[in-house]
Amino acid sequence: MHVRDHGKRKPKLHTSPWNAAMMKVCTDTSFIPEAYLRKDYLDENLILYSIITEE
Repeated sequence: MHVRDHGKRKPKLHTSPWNAAMMKVCTDTSFIPEAYLRKDYLDENLILYSIITEE
């Protein structure tokens, strides 16, 4: 897996709560919602998704 090649163990994604298509991609690829970030980036709300990978 490409992520493991770079030593990362917990890849993360951000998406807007209104972006239903991206939210579906995240959950379909085993990412789980970890946090709801209010007014985080450019004063927009975001959902943080993460997945734990094996070393």
